[in-house]
Amino acid sequence: MLDATEDIRRIEQYLAGELTPEETEALRQRIQTDAAFAASVKSVILSKYAARTGAKQTIVADFEKRYEAQESLILQPFWKRRTVWMYASVASIVLFIAFGIWNSQQNPAVPSAQLFSQYYERPAPPGIRGEPNQDQWLGAVQEFKAQHWPEAIDHLERVLADSSFQFRPRAHFFLGICQMELKQAEAAIRQFQLVDSLSVFFPQAEWYTALAYLQSEDMEEAEKILVKIAQEEDHYQHRKAEEVWEHCCKDQQ
Repeated sequence: MLDATEDIRRIEQYLAGELTPEETEALRQRIQTDAAFAASVKSVILSKYAARTGAKQTIVADFEKRYEAQESLILQPFWKRRTVWMYASVASIVLFIAFGIWNSQQNPAVPSAQLFSQYYERPAPPGIRGEPNQDQWLGAVQEFKAQHWPEAIDHLERVLADSSFQFRPRAHFFLGICQMELKQAEAAIRQFQLVDSLSVFFPQAEWYTALAYLQSEDMEEAEKILVKIAQEEDHYQHRKAEEVWEHCCKDQQ
């Protein structure tokens, strides 16, 4: 008798997305070549609903019976088994389509615009220091605090036009924020990309670049940056990047 309990656990891990890519591929291969196992996957999916009405034990019993049938199947002539495998392959395709529909109902995709609204937080206004272009920088800070975005953009662009201005990464970053506030995501991305990688503003620029891609509904580019941030455990938005990345993955299923 094969270990039905262990396989139920493995299938539930698969449905929950808890298997590694290698384990997932191995399980999918087994579904395509193992008729009884393919049927049991369907049983576990059904148990998600049956468990709510107290029928889980029936599902488990049915699962074990299917394994008994598999053991007798192994003793059948090859041509009969080949026919069964053919039907199993067709059934597995239908099963995956059904599971995709079921999974989308259980884990509905979150639109990128909604993700942006959920995770976007405006950073605190920049500080005031003794910059070479003090008047323009002061004006930019005041307009940023007042949320007068076009005026703040004008001051920041003037600051960046002055070659003597030294704190350019900070100006590029806050210029990008102003443009995001005006829903100018592509312009914001260009500013964030100009932030020097050695600047203290670079981690923030990375995070807000991902958010800007979400704002522009470019999930593919957003995911690239989110993966990078999620893999850097010392990044200040490591956890949030993991959360948003998971939502992006659901959206692509």
